[in-house]
Amino acid sequence: MKSEAATTYRPSNFVERIALALHAWKETFKATDGLGKAGMAINLPLPGLGSALLGRLEKGLLAFLAYFFVWFLAIYVGIQKGAGIQLDDFSLAILYLVLILALGFMYVSAFLTSIEKGYERAKDPHRYYLESFFQHGLSSLYKGTKKYFAAYLKAYEGGTKKEQTLLLTSWFIMGVSELGYRQFVRGLVYLLSEAGVIIYLILRGFYDIGVLFRLDVLSSPNGAFVYGIIALFLVLYLVFAYFSHLRTVLSLTEAEQKGKAETPRGELSSLINDRFSVVGLTIPVLGAIAFTIIPITFMILTAFTNYSLKTVSGYENYDPHLGIPLHWSGLEAFERLFANSSSLVDMVNVFGWTIVWATVATFTCYFGGLLLALLLNKKAIKGKVVYRSIFVVAMALPQFVSLLVVRSMFDRYGIVNNILLELGWLTERFDFWSDGTAAKILILVVNMWVGIPYYMLLMSGLLLNIPKDQYEAADIEGATGWQKFTSITFPEIFFMTTPVLITSFVNNINNFNVIWFLTGGGTVSTISGTAGNTDILITWLYKLTFQAGASPDYNLAAVVGIIMFVISATCSLVIFQRSKAYRAEEEYR
Repeated sequence: MKSEAATTYRPSNFVERIALALHAWKETFKATDGLGKAGMAINLPLPGLGSALLGRLEKGLLAFLAYFFVWFLAIYVGIQKGAGIQLDDFSLAILYLVLILALGFMYVSAFLTSIEKGYERAKDPHRYYLESFFQHGLSSLYKGTKKYFAAYLKAYEGGTKKEQTLLLTSWFIMGVSELGYRQFVRGLVYLLSEAGVIIYLILRGFYDIGVLFRLDVLSSPNGAFVYGIIALFLVLYLVFAYFSHLRTVLSLTEAEQKGKAETPRGELSSLINDRFSVVGLTIPVLGAIAFTIIPITFMILTAFTNYSLKTVSGYENYDPHLGIPLHWSGLEAFERLFANSSSLVDMVNVFGWTIVWATVATFTCYFGGLLLALLLNKKAIKGKVVYRSIFVVAMALPQFVSLLVVRSMFDRYGIVNNILLELGWLTERFDFWSDGTAAKILILVVNMWVGIPYYMLLMSGLLLNIPKDQYEAADIEGATGWQKFTSITFPEIFFMTTPVLITSFVNNINNFNVIWFLTGGGTVSTISGTAGNTDILITWLYKLTFQAGASPDYNLAAVVGIIMFVISATCSLVIFQRSKAYRAEEEYR
């Protein structure tokens, strides 16, 4: 509960925060009504379900489903391990650590939600605080529609014959009414959009949509997916443009009746100046739809089909170009990933190493760059330009060149092996890239070499933006160097670089270059099917689609892609929304 104690006292450490939260929950539980008590109590054993009961409908149900899935996955992997499936212990430990953290996050979120929603009911027990996207959407749609028709009837009744005709025409043909008001740019855009989309749908769009839903094609499955998806997006665009056109005609009619009609020259001036943001965003939005949204949709749909050249659903050597029908297969690909022993081994090991790689690679480069920037920022350091230039050269060198050079250096017959043999530290040549542990350590070290210079330059610029008067005040108070770092330097730097840190973590999850150019994913275990000992999710996905010999496994790769997308999107959104850079942005302006 947001009690007076919680608003007037800020806890100084983690233990005090927990004590304050427990006290708030206890006081809220006493003050709330029966429904509030029930929801708060249910949230303790079943996080999310109580939140849904208290009004946070979709969020609560999704949280409960995620909670159920995490427990199911933990138990299922444990059963498979007990059944003798040879899972890598390190990867298994990382997987369970991630699952424990996920469960902890769910419990904490549900606990805080209980306090918030219980407090609302204690404050006003006669009101049900419903937070539903669906209900809010329907309510907004109803209010917007009601407001539109009220304005439409008012404009129609008070309009001239020309205005009434244009209002009526707007329901049937897009763009004509805008042209009638001498809005030539918008009129032509709407008219050509409607004509182009309708002609395309008639010629092949409706057929492609039908094929996509039936999915009974005997050839060209890529076309069945892509063209059907494109046709669906065109339909959605036409619907969006149609309602936008109706609002535009109504606003033009109202402006005409008020004597504020826009001239053609005024329209061009408005598009260049007042509406330039809309015009400028058009191409980026279309690019995002074409190169991001449609491929993601294609990937998601592929996961629910039998689109694979491996044996699926009884088809031997399935090839969509040889006349075997492509069809929807439901959750079959997901079942293959989690129920098949070799696929499960691959998934657990690759997922565990991906999390370790992304976390360690991100924070070593981040803090390594910060350390270098702090050292080079010291007044006692001479020749700063030379040192910075060395690191800039290391960053300017193409990454794949550096990676291939390092790979050859640590090769079985590379210079490192030769030196170690001459020094007597090795009795026989050691294959660094085939040994899983050695390869992973080398990958992390090499990534520091190629990643730290970027952060060093970034941190050097940010250190210059920290106000000097803060350090002067700290010196007057007798603060030590460590106290100034923990109280001034790092909080300022961390606030400014939180979005960069999140982006770096997500990029490392999808960092194909470092892994592939150094090890190619590593050696493949005889127990697991396709994943090597240094593969991360992105390189494993690449192997499933392009490195599987004559049998690429597209639908299984699509499932892996969905898992990557969920991890990346969840980490980005959750961490950023919980960060101070998002919650306290105004404080730093």
